[in-house]
This record gives sequence, structure tokens and C-alpha cells, in this order.
Amino acid sequence: MANDQSSHLGLRPAKQPFGAIKSTYYRVNTAADLFLFQPVALNNSGQVQIAAISDMSGILGSIIGFLDASKASLPTQMDAVSGRPYLRSSNNAWAQVADDPNQLFIMEEDTGGTLIGSANSSGQTVHFTYLSTTGNTVTGRANVLIDRSTIAADTGGILTLVGPADNTNQDGTANDLTANFAKWYVRINSHQNGPLNLAPAGGIGLPG
Repeated sequence: MANDQSSHLGLRPAKQPFGAIKSTYYRVNTAADLFLFQPVALNNSGQVQIAAISDMSGILGSIIGFLDASKASLPTQMDAVSGRPYLRSSNNAWAQVADDPNQLFIMEEDTGGTLIGSANSSGQTVHFTYLSTTGNTVTGRANVLIDRSTIAADTGGILTLVGPADNTNQDGTANDLTANFAKWYVRINSHQNGPLNLAPAGGIGLPG
């Protein structure tokens, strides 16, 4: 059966042993809308902004929450029935970012290029890409996918494939790497808080 389409959009942190996800709050750059599970980079003003695709200067992690400018509650424009589930531009706020260089994330493949197709591709690197927009204004989640057309057996990608994700599709079937929209555990290869171009992920344990 087919894998669920668009069920794991974004760079989603996977729970590490004991369920811990290390995170830090950073001021946001207010120039663009920001979404949950959005890959972000720290700029030269100490703010997080949307990470550029294929930028080997590194990324910091992905957004997992927001607080207002005083760190007291949700940003005002998100804290109402009529609000939006994402942070709109021009709103001063803090973003909670999963920023541990060893954090594992779950991502979904896009449909460009050729299927990654096999767990034997673990350890290779890839870049990420977007659907038509950076985020979904209804769900509040980033439209981020693995750009499978960029897979390479080198250290040049933003992300490293760690292994197949252990998720189950809505029809009860397991994640199928030989079908479109397969899900993978990935790690940031070019991380702003760690050494750039991390070694391939052979031997890294997957979440149990």
C-alpha cells in the first residue's frame, strides 16, 4: 500500500531516549512568517530566520514552539480563537528551537528525482526542499521535505540519512522505502552548533 502523503512535513524532532529534546529560545527575525518544524539558521544579529536551501554555512535546528517578546505566553496573534497557528511576519517573539547537533529528526521524501529506495542509503547526505510555499497557514507547519534528487555519497549535504523511520501508515502498513513519500530519520550534517560536515551516520542508534 502507499505511504501517507504529507503526513510528516517539516524537520520534526524525534524523541531521543527518555523523550528528551534539547531546545533553546532565540529571538526571531521578523521579516518572514515562521512555522513549526521550520529549519532555521542563526543570523549575524543573533536571530533565527528561515534557513536557505543548500546553504553549507549550516543550520541551527527546527522550530518547535513560540513565545511572546516577554516570554510570558504565546504571541498575541497566536493566542486567540481567531489567531493563526504560525508566527506571522513583523511580530516580535521568541522561537523555541531543537538545536542539539546530535538530535534526530523525521522527514518525508519528496517525489522529485529517483526514489532513495533502500535502507542501504543510510549515511548519505541530502538537502531539503519545500512544497509550493514555506509553510501551511492552516496547520501552521512548515512544508519541508527531503529533496531526494540531491542524495549523494559524500559529506556535502545539509542533512545525513540515518535510517528508515518506524512509522505506520493510516492503512496499517509500515513505512515503505520503495514507495513515494517514505519517511526517514535524519541528522543535521552541517550544524551551526557543531562541527561542520559530520561523519556519516553509520552506527548511530535509532529511537526505540
